[in-house]
Amino acid sequence: NKGIKDYKDVMNVGEVMYREVDKRFSESKKLQKLLSQMDEIEKEAKRLMSEWRTLNKALAKAIDTGDTEKYRMLERSLDRVEEEQRKLRKKLFNTEKNVRIEKSNIFKSALREVRQIGSDVEHFFALGTSKKAQKAYLEAINNLPKEWVEKSAEQPITVIAKRGRAYYNRKKAEMVLGTENTFTTACHEIGHRIEKVVDGVTDLERQFYDARTAGHSLKTIPGTTDEMYKPNDWADPYVGRYYEFDAYEILSTGLETLLDGKRDVIDAWKDPEQIKFVMGLLGGL
Repeated sequence: NKGIKDYKDVMNVGEVMYREVDKRFSESKKLQKLLSQMDEIEKEAKRLMSEWRTLNKALAKAIDTGDTEKYRMLERSLDRVEEEQRKLRKKLFNTEKNVRIEKSNIFKSALREVRQIGSDVEHFFALGTSKKAQKAYLEAINNLPKEWVEKSAEQPITVIAKRGRAYYNRKKAEMVLGTENTFTTACHEIGHRIEKVVDGVTDLERQFYDARTAGHSLKTIPGTTDEMYKPNDWADPYVGRYYEFDAYEILSTGLETLLDGKRDVIDAWKDPEQIKFVMGLLGGL
């Protein structure tokens, strides 16, 4: 396990990797150009919002005074501003996506310098595995350290792509990926697979989780009725989800961010401590 004894060791490895990746972020001309574009988009969004508010106030005044001609002119201006806002939101969405992808690519490049990634080991897929799901599973898992991939390959697995919520059932060794964004989902669910098959992962997650949530009481995850979490400065409450058995969302949500980036689910970069922990696992365990 490369000298990893507890979660603090994981954090030490993660801190070194985080600093190196952050340095590469600042050196990446492509990433810096994208970040600069985001800044410009956000400035333009603020300008348009200011114009939109001004036009709405003027529109209300035109209604009060019964100035029909001015009302029609302002209405056309408001339509123009709202169309520009729609275009800008689309541009921001695509730019943010490209930023996430570039960050992921930079991290994966750095990881390959410290660990052997992927393996040509044969995986044993049980009867019922679908080709689409199998392809997504193999693509995702081969972004992980060779030792992790080979440990997972020791145990058969069923991987299915079907409608509904994705999950990994430990007892049945069954993974359901859904029918869309299967690679992103595979990155997440493989995190739960790794918790089961790689010694030490779950215990280290438990240590990290307990340290982060000490003194906090369970709360309901917003938008749910029966899913609980312990608050902290998580990137999203779901990262802090509480299970009554040994399972966590720390590694899974971190892998989504670090290995993919195409899909805007949970941006773990917002929580440097989680990112460092997951980097430390990938780089040191």
